[in-house]
Amino acid sequence: MFSLEAQGYVSNETLGIWSRPNYPGIAYSDGDSVEEHLLTIVRNTQDLSVLSAELRQQCQDWVTLYHLSSQRANVLRPFTAHLKGDVLEIGAGCGAISRFLGENGGQILALEGSPRRATIAASRTRDLDNVTVLAERFDDFNCERQFDVVTLVGVLEYASMFSNSANPSQSMLEKVRRLLKPGGHLLIAIENQLGLKYFAGAPEDHIGQAMYGIEGRYQIGQPQTFGRQALDRLIKAAGFPSVQFLAAFPDYKLPRSIVTERGCSTAEFDAAALAWQSVHADPQLPDPTHFDLARTWPTVFGNQLGMDLANSFIIAASLTEAGPIDPQVLAYHYTTDRSAPFCKEAIFLQNNEQAIVVRYRKLAEPPQDSDASILYQLQAHAEYLTGELLSQKFIELMSSPGWLIADMAQLIRRYLETLDQIMRTRSQDDIDLSFSSTLLPGHYIDALPHNIIIGKDGTPRLFDIEWVAKSPIELGYLLCRGLFVLMQQVKHMPPPAGIHALSRQALVESVLRESGIPLEPGAFDRYHQLETTLVSDIYQGAASIKDVWRPFELLIASSDLHARAYYCSEGESFDEQNTADRPLLMGRQQVRLEMTLPDGPIARIRFDPIDHPHWFVLHEAVMRDKENREVWRFSAGQPLESLGMRSLPPGESGTLFYALHEDPQMYLPVPVAEEFLALDVDIELLDVESVMSRFENLQQQLAEQRAACACAEISLTELRSHAENLDAKYQSMQSHTESLDAKYRSMEQYTESLDAKYQVTLSENRAIKASKTWKIMRQIARLKRTS
Repeated sequence: MFSLEAQGYVSNETLGIWSRPNYPGIAYSDGDSVEEHLLTIVRNTQDLSVLSAELRQQCQDWVTLYHLSSQRANVLRPFTAHLKGDVLEIGAGCGAISRFLGENGGQILALEGSPRRATIAASRTRDLDNVTVLAERFDDFNCERQFDVVTLVGVLEYASMFSNSANPSQSMLEKVRRLLKPGGHLLIAIENQLGLKYFAGAPEDHIGQAMYGIEGRYQIGQPQTFGRQALDRLIKAAGFPSVQFLAAFPDYKLPRSIVTERGCSTAEFDAAALAWQSVHADPQLPDPTHFDLARTWPTVFGNQLGMDLANSFIIAASLTEAGPIDPQVLAYHYTTDRSAPFCKEAIFLQNNEQAIVVRYRKLAEPPQDSDASILYQLQAHAEYLTGELLSQKFIELMSSPGWLIADMAQLIRRYLETLDQIMRTRSQDDIDLSFSSTLLPGHYIDALPHNIIIGKDGTPRLFDIEWVAKSPIELGYLLCRGLFVLMQQVKHMPPPAGIHALSRQALVESVLRESGIPLEPGAFDRYHQLETTLVSDIYQGAASIKDVWRPFELLIASSDLHARAYYCSEGESFDEQNTADRPLLMGRQQVRLEMTLPDGPIARIRFDPIDHPHWFVLHEAVMRDKENREVWRFSAGQPLESLGMRSLPPGESGTLFYALHEDPQMYLPVPVAEEFLALDVDIELLDVESVMSRFENLQQQLAEQRAACACAEISLTELRSHAENLDAKYQSMQSHTESLDAKYRSMEQYTESLDAKYQVTLSENRAIKASKTWKIMRQIARLKRTS
């Protein structure tokens, strides 16, 4: 391992990292709450491996996808054989690449400037004794040891932010060169300043503004990317005699295909197919783009511009003339978003006889026993087939505005003819492909349009067939599978001509009906369940299959609807210059409105959720600062100053608004003084049916409330009647009480009268006893008793 004590570093066993005492770290973060969440995920994960199903199921947004996805490691997989020695990883981040390097078996020193991110990386590699994580700035990094390989994955572009050098990028490369052993390699991954997707409207990855890099607007102290020629000159000026470029698709962050310089220029190899088939897999691509990237890549490669316009580069800079990439390799293709036993590598090579072959390799061993509904059969080698993918015609049609269901049905019939032709060559000529219920052998479950290539002589061939169903499958299921896979490969698919909105399921059923092979009642739901089970087996777990087919998702026609945010500093007025704008489509969507004022903090924000009279639901609106920290959140019922819109009482599905005209406005609070703020909006534009449905639900709720009110009124009447009865009883009891009271007073008067008479009698009695007559009478009476 590495001796770091001599350089003044100390170990923090609690965090699992090394650092200088009281090291403050660098000012780079995805946000406190975001990184704490990542740390919690990693600490609570049992399977920390690159292909971990646990971590794959935690990939719920861009941040978790970037830091936890198994696809991150693909950027270095072409160099596996060269990563067995001493490796210095500069900019380890949260450990996605560190984990791969550690699993590959080298001695890894992972350098990360942020202590918290270093802590996450250490936790991600906590079961690997060959990985050491050091929290340190690269500028201050001291190490007497040299390395076989140094990596700069997503790091070189930040050189100017953490260096005072006049040429910070070259200074970084020169320091890296000094850290390499003789014959060592530097591996760089970086976005292409002139990548095709940035011409199509994708925002510059670090600044967040479209065309920023293409127009060369980088300032001192900002991250900066480079084009191919500029990078080549920069690396060679730093002292590297050999530079090998590779093109990563869709880009280096989550690469699926990696094409070499030879692969880009070999006429017999269709590198463009790898590029255009990866477009749909780019989660950062805006929708819509200025042009269709999938249809553009073949033209780009046809003009030998594939490498120059690649979205990202992977570069191997070496201290000897021999670089690490085998000169026979044309391209690499990785499938690593599945359950580990089903992940694979495909390498395309052109041998000395100019023949192109494909070499396959499993990236993990399958379990001995499996109760999966399918079998995985990966051949070791295959012939490279040239020609046109059958899926290409489908995708060209489905991405064209104004396409017709009849044209799609015609392509389905061609697909069936092609399938019949393939079956006949395999001596299976007794299968009737005229009915959706027709049963096909299980090995045809993967015979989809994207796995069929039409040779120059018109002969169709199957390729990349890796799945076999354990039981026969219905033709209708195969057709549904094929259509949904095709839809997945189209980044933005408009509905057919003349239809404003159509669900994916309705489209499939309409196309098959038009093709003359309608689905039987209940068949679609059965096929959907079969596909859900199959995908669950392949991707291991329900979290991986949340997007299976999405049958109720609407295909929506493009519109000219937009959401806008106007912003200005204190004392200024809103204008069109300081405006963030995003197009809106029908249905639910998330849009980000990024606001930047270089000359002062933003003081006022006006949010125009839509620019036409329309019904919409505002599910959520969150304002974030440049560190992606939440600074304000819209909540249902929150009082906001607004103009030109009306709202209904908030319900479970958000607040329903109606824009009265083309300029509805909401004035938002600005709780922090920042030059950059982003407003993340979750908004749903409702069509007439959705609005009517909501009003019907509202009417039903009102009817239920009226019924409840009627019941309450009846209960109230009953209570009132009961109260009146009680009141009558009270009045009767009060009258009775008054009568008793009168009798009591009468008896009291009578008692007083008797008492008066008694007193008179008593007085008279006393008077008699005191009289002489009473005394004489007593004596006479006494004498009589004695005689």
